[in-house]
Amino acid sequence: MEKGLKVSIVIPVYNAVKFLPECIHSIEEQKYKQLEVIFVNDCSTDESLEQLSFLSKSSSLDIVILNNTKNGGTAFSRNEGLKAASGDYVFFMDDDDTITDDCIELLAKSAVENNCPDIVLYNVDASNYVYKKIESPILLEGNKSVRQSYFAHEWFEMPWNKLVRKDFLLQNSLFFSPEIYFEDSLWSFETALKANRVLLLPY
Repeated sequence: MEKGLKVSIVIPVYNAVKFLPECIHSIEEQKYKQLEVIFVNDCSTDESLEQLSFLSKSSSLDIVILNNTKNGGTAFSRNEGLKAASGDYVFFMDDDDTITDDCIELLAKSAVENNCPDIVLYNVDASNYVYKKIESPILLEGNKSVRQSYFAHEWFEMPWNKLVRKDFLLQNSLFFSPEIYFEDSLWSFETALKANRVLLLPY
């Protein structure tokens, strides 16, 4: 059933020429193939756009390249990518991120098996983050449970460890705020206030 679930990966790009090959390679290695990859070039001053164009021509991925007319920042770029996404779910990455080859497969399969929750969260390999570890999947149902989990620090505030249903984001106008610092924290907080079904994964 998960074969029909399309995932749009949204990646803001700014002066990332040295990171892009590894980032794209990790997406090409995904076992899950129902993917759309949206790169949003935020007026890079290095060779990022040229490299994106080159890599997209040689890649088997369904790649979309958007170009901001002005440097709007990461939040603005994520919003542009979200608006252009055609997938059922949206997955945000940064231009220097990589993911394991089973990442999207595990997320999409878990989403389908749990009746497509608003958000699917997963563990990350990152230093300097202190969050409660979980041993097995937890399905939070009802906004009260979601909020309690959020305030108990059971999930990261960053957007790059979440598979989020696109219609949930759009129906609740859950866009990033370009005008503020730490827009990740505000966006994550707002999603926690609106979500009614959230799946926490130990993967």
